[in-house]
Amino acid sequence: MADSVTLTKRQRAAIAAILGTATLAEAAGQVHVTRRTLYRWLGQAEFRASLADAQADALGVVVARMTSLLGAALDVIGLDLGPGVDGKVRLRAAGLVLAHYAGLAEFLDLASRVEKLEQGREVNHGT
Repeated sequence: MADSVTLTKRQRAAIAAILGTATLAEAAGQVHVTRRTLYRWLGQAEFRASLADAQADALGVVVARMTSLLGAALDVIGLDLGPGVDGKVRLRAAGLVLAHYAGLAEFLDLASRVEKLEQGREVNHGT
């Protein structure tokens, strides 16, 4: 994890702005620096590492929020699969379930493989 303590206050603000705006130009304007300055900071390993940490934290929040909505979303799709619902809607709902289940299964398989590789690496390195 990057040590953002050595970043300036403006650099920390720039990281927040990058996460909260659509473009780097907007982010630069928000913290009152030029785009050139922002790109220079992006060329610094510590700034990039702090940005990556902040992005990972933000993604974690998004994943947690999405996870909390899964049950309700599946309930809605379940309703769309019920009898009396237009056939096209039912077909679309079934397709969504199957497509996303396939993606989830692939993700879980890859996560399992990575975990096994990491465990083998720990054994080989004596950690």
